[in-house]
Amino acid sequence: MNVVILNYGKRDISLTIMHSTVFTPLWSFSLASLITILSLGQGKGIRKLSLLAIWPLNFLSLNTCHHLTWPGGLNSTYASLVIFYFLHTLKILVLDHQPPKSPGFINAYKLWNNPRGLEAPPVVFSTTHNKNPQSRLRFAILQLVKIALLFTADTHLVQGVISVFVFTGAKPSDFAPDYEVFRFQPLTGRQLLIRAGISVNWIWTAFYLLEASRCALSLAFVAVLRWDEPEEWPSIWGRAANATSVRGFWGKVWNRITIPTFAFYAGLFLGVLGVEKKTGLRKTLVPLFVFLLSGLSHGLGGWAVGDGAMGRDVLFFFLNFVACAVETFVGKTAGWKSCKRGVPSWAVRTAGMMYLFGFFFMVVPLWMYPKIYVALGM
Repeated sequence: MNVVILNYGKRDISLTIMHSTVFTPLWSFSLASLITILSLGQGKGIRKLSLLAIWPLNFLSLNTCHHLTWPGGLNSTYASLVIFYFLHTLKILVLDHQPPKSPGFINAYKLWNNPRGLEAPPVVFSTTHNKNPQSRLRFAILQLVKIALLFTADTHLVQGVISVFVFTGAKPSDFAPDYEVFRFQPLTGRQLLIRAGISVNWIWTAFYLLEASRCALSLAFVAVLRWDEPEEWPSIWGRAANATSVRGFWGKVWNRITIPTFAFYAGLFLGVLGVEKKTGLRKTLVPLFVFLLSGLSHGLGGWAVGDGAMGRDVLFFFLNFVACAVETFVGKTAGWKSCKRGVPSWAVRTAGMMYLFGFFFMVVPLWMYPKIYVALGM
């Protein structure tokens, strides 16, 4: 996760962003994706050989993604996705290859572009037949409106108002190692406000970048290229009302783009260790492995864009796993069930949201403060 909160509401949108190096991570990843799609319908030998071209191109994209400097945080989000596609391409080409249901480039593209493994009705591509032009038009307008609203909210509200209010006056010393752990030491109101802002800023940044990207890509593939139908681009987010626990946040609210692939590798690893399926140990270790892979991918993404304290990415996701495990255990106890009995659902939900914020208030600075401290050259 790139450090973007230090802009205090100001984003550099200089024309220097259009320097040719900005396009290197984009064309290299696009070419790697094209080779992947073309290889999906080929024999096993060709699919394996294609990795010799795909992975170097992905690495070139990863190694140059630091040029994606606008909007803030895009480079690290992009880096994490490129790292994910290293694993995704190996999975769909070699380790868990399932040929496209029908021959043709479009069907292979759909297989590549469905890391969540969502079921979708088969769509036959035609250059002359447009099944539902009005539906496509409505979909295109909706995506454009979403992008405009997201950009406006980020520029004029989050960065233009909230970040200015929260982070103006912040000093490098506010992110010093002494403040990473909340020890109930005397803190100024400004330091508490900064800690609260840091605790939730990363959620908005990731949501904004991923959702705006999803809207833009769906616009391209549904309305422009017409390879997909609108229903093949569902939301990647759950209902915010389910953010009443750490487990609910990651399992029901946050995007699950990477989860099936990470869980697949978890299964392979545990199989090598001899951990049997459908056991309590496996049910515990699979989420642990998924969280650790998430931390490693974020850490490598941070390395690609020059972030510091990469080990804190792994620590952050490990602490989230621990919280989920504790919540699962406590939730099964008779004491917890009796404690909730008779309490209005709205009160339980409100208390859960306050608890979730309190958890992030405690652990996110452990993750982000060292990165900010390093970025400030301290």
